[in-house]
Amino acid sequence: MTEIAKTNKYSVSVDSNKNRMYLTVVGFWASPSDVPNYIDDVKKASAAVTKGFTILTDLTQMKTPAPELGPIHEQAQKTLINAGLKKTAEILSDDAIAKMVMDRYSKASGMEKMVFNNKHDAEAWLDKV
Repeated sequence: MTEIAKTNKYSVSVDSNKNRMYLTVVGFWASPSDVPNYIDDVKKASAAVTKGFTILTDLTQMKTPAPELGPIHEQAQKTLINAGLKKTAEILSDDAIAKMVMDRYSKASGMEKMVFNNKHDAEAWLDKV
């Protein structure tokens, strides 16, 4: 596992053996200035995997982001799609509002995903490529 970036708001790492990216989002993102390098870090991680990669996104520590963050999440997702993203597994807590917001972002970007409530099931689904 190679760590690409780690901040108090997110971490991104890559497992090149699995051709998988791991993204963990933490806390409340109030404005784009909370995550100034997020898009660049997603691009760096995208460069460390090959077309057909998968991503496991852990959103269990995330608080529903401020509305201004919508374009940032959508841009990150479009970057991943353009880099060759094949499958996305999102791990969400039982926060209905966060789920609704994240679904809106993925619809806007065109990113297909499955939502899980634990890492084990998410990994197993991604492993069935």
